[in-house]
Amino acid sequence: MKNYLEKIFNRAPLKIKYLILKMYKYINFEKSNVLKEYLDKKVILMRCLENKLKINPNKEKQEILNVLKNKFDGVGIPYYWTNKYKKENIKIQHDSKSKYNFVMHQNKPLYFPLNMSNQEIKILYNSLLIEQDENSPHLYLTPDFTLQKGEFKEENDIILDVGAAEGIFTLSNIDLIKKAYLFECDEDWIEPLKLTFKPYKEKVEIVNRYVSDTTSDKTITLDDFYNQIDKEEINFIKVDIEGAEFDLLKGAKKLLKNSKNLKLAICTYHEQEDAEIFENFLIEKGYSCEFSKGYMAVFCGEFKYPYLRKGLIRAKKKINDLKSDLLTKKSRTFFKYLIYSS
Repeated sequence: MKNYLEKIFNRAPLKIKYLILKMYKYINFEKSNVLKEYLDKKVILMRCLENKLKINPNKEKQEILNVLKNKFDGVGIPYYWTNKYKKENIKIQHDSKSKYNFVMHQNKPLYFPLNMSNQEIKILYNSLLIEQDENSPHLYLTPDFTLQKGEFKEENDIILDVGAAEGIFTLSNIDLIKKAYLFECDEDWIEPLKLTFKPYKEKVEIVNRYVSDTTSDKTITLDDFYNQIDKEEINFIKVDIEGAEFDLLKGAKKLLKNSKNLKLAICTYHEQEDAEIFENFLIEKGYSCEFSKGYMAVFCGEFKYPYLRKGLIRAKKKINDLKSDLLTKKSRTFFKYLIYSS
């Protein structure tokens, strides 16, 4: 069995190898069944889709099944349109001063850790481009769900990029924002982030802590962070923290309640039931919600029926709640006027 698994691993696309090695420092096939588990889950998903499609034909799910049957490299987005992205076309450049490698993203340098090879950088950057394609289930922003650019820079959005990693989301929108707080706890990314955002020091702050539902030396809640920045109005929160998203929400109850113009884009694919749990939680807090289109095929977390997962949820404060807040403010102002004028 060991030799069999080793052969499969050696023949696997580099993306699968990278994801496995990112999770595990090394693979000992005598002790670890991670690759076999991946293959077993893929077969389970394919069989489930086959049975569903016999009863209820569906063009999109038929495409997903076909992609899984052919060549699916584990990136999580099982659609043929991903084939238009070619890692071979990505050019890696080297910064001789810092010794770090980077790619040019929208004419801006995006840096990567020293321990990543050129091939790994190409694979990762290619997957990042796929994730933010207009057809992607991992797409954060849409024409109807955007950052707000004001008439003056001071009116632009303040954003929290939680799980920033390489920082591509913030870099892509750097000209639209007033301020960005980048939360990243992986030490490998801290120096690359500093290099990437060196030209934007006045508007970018890197926070090297986990975001959770408690505050300690290594963790912080968004409610506590909100208080630390003197309750500065936060307009947008992007969240991708490898399955810890609900802990973040539980630690942000006051921020969610007090914010008047807040949008959130939160990944829901790390655990099978995240989509339903997050939607119920946010609706209860007064937010309208929508899911990204399409599905992701992800084999992490508890693998449960129906197996396919929604990529992310987009949420914003309900209009009625905003109007209610405005009316309340006007009522208070009017009441004060009556008191002082009497």
